[in-house]
Amino acid sequence: MKKLLAAAIMTLSFSAIAHADISAKALELVPGGTIHNVKYSKVDVKTANGSIVEIDFTLRGEFKEASGELIEQDNFVPDNGHKSLADVVTALKDQGYVLKGEWSYDRTLKGPWHYEVEALLNGTEYEVVLDGHSGSIIETERD
Repeated sequence: MKKLLAAAIMTLSFSAIAHADISAKALELVPGGTIHNVKYSKVDVKTANGSIVEIDFTLRGEFKEASGELIEQDNFVPDNGHKSLADVVTALKDQGYVLKGEWSYDRTLKGPWHYEVEALLNGTEYEVVLDGHSGSIIETERD
């Protein structure tokens, strides 16, 4: 019984440390944000504008992906020197896109880090994929 209790206490301690670690990492990715919720390897960060950015980590605590539903209010700055969400918003608006709100930042098994953004161009809905490093459009697909 003592061994079981000790194991449970250690598990809770490791869990608290892991939550603190990924919470700190999440706050680095959303400058000016505050922790809204932590569940397993997912951290919801409330931005200074009041929107929520979801940050997912691997079980080892490595950044996996980020997403949000209010692209023009969300704040996200990757830690790998890639374009910030604000840079992507500006680039798309400069090209005539009207942003719908949903966005994500991740990488595929074969490809580099990239943003996926829901947007309108001349009244047509698109999913726009942008290179995370350069911010240039890789692909557009009618939605």
